[in-house]
Amino acid sequence: MQTTWKNSCGQLLRTTPQINTMITTLQSKNVMLTDLVADGIDMRDYPDFADAFITSASVDGREATEDELDAINEMSELVYETVESQLY
Repeated sequence: MQTTWKNSCGQLLRTTPQINTMITTLQSKNVMLTDLVADGIDMRDYPDFADAFITSASVDGREATEDELDAINEMSELVYETVESQLY
């Protein structure tokens, strides 16, 4: 089952309840996200980079699970910041 929610940019996103729970958990627990690596960066899509996504990350010092990566990728501002930091 998919649900709809708005991210911090006001964009409507369709996600599963599991991803919604993971996003809430990541945001509420104030976890440390480090070593984020983005892929799918296409300079023809500048400045949006809409196809970019996080391929790996560390959550509190351990490798992120697939569910955590799905949740992280729903945080579009974080993905965009990661792309910017890799490019510049």
